[in-house]
Amino acid sequence: MDHEGRIARIVDAERLGDAVRELRRAQKMTQADLAAAAGVPRGRISEIEGASRGTSTATVLAVLSALGYEIDLCPAPPTGRLAAYAASFAGP
Repeated sequence: MDHEGRIARIVDAERLGDAVRELRRAQKMTQADLAAAAGVPRGRISEIEGASRGTSTATVLAVLSALGYEIDLCPAPPTGRLAAYAASFAGP
């Protein structure tokens, strides 16, 4: 966790699951505790933490809210051809 309370840059379901698990454990919550706080079945917490496909965005947002977190969108660093193009403007 960084000094602003961010866990990690979330770029895939596995990292999201890891972050939810870390937040839940830091708050000394069981999966059942978090499920009750988020109003979702306990199995959904397991699915999120296990990076299972098919978990709805609404469920993920409810779980994050129950943990006291929210999602901020920010531009991803350029990759591939876009990175080369952006680098051409960076100067020496």
